[in-house]
Amino acid sequence: KQQLNNNGLLFFELAEKNNRSKIENFTFSIHQYLAKWRATINFKTFYNQHKKEYFLNGETGQLNFNILTLHPGISVNRWKKINFDYNYQVQLFKQKSDQAEISITKKKHEGSLFLTPEKRHLIGVTYEFYLASQNKHNNHVFFADLSYNLKPLKGNLKYKFEIRNIFNHSESIQYYYSDISLTTTSYSIRPRQFM
Repeated sequence: KQQLNNNGLLFFELAEKNNRSKIENFTFSIHQYLAKWRATINFKTFYNQHKKEYFLNGETGQLNFNILTLHPGISVNRWKKINFDYNYQVQLFKQKSDQAEISITKKKHEGSLFLTPEKRHLIGVTYEFYLASQNKHNNHVFFADLSYNLKPLKGNLKYKFEIRNIFNHSESIQYYYSDISLTTTSYSIRPRQFM
């Protein structure tokens, strides 16, 4: 039994009452190595459908969740001095109850590119791009890091120089959904760093 007050606080009590819940999951994954290109492509998908009864403010209701996740990616090691990885993920979330209907789309692009001009040098770029959309409200964040590794001819030490959060983004917004609510959380991000 859930009680929501005017301040947005949620109180839980135990009520002895029969209820039903039905969950259906589907997962599919495939990976293929392409020898000619020295590349691996992959695709994963996940679908979840969840139907359940709930008890809110003294009234029963039916809640339906649908989540579809698509996740393709590629990793290429064809060239001696270049390695490239890219992954994409899109998640479509729909929640329907007697009180409201909510739709959220979350997208994520991530990848890396590493160059080895000589054995002693390694230059890398990694990035992540997040986009979340809910009811025509969009939030996007782009993170990127740059690194340079050097191994001198003499000695056992290795040196690494990094620039983290190149574009100096200060905030990321995440969505969390539960039985009867949608919560938006803002995270403060560490500013640009030179290490």
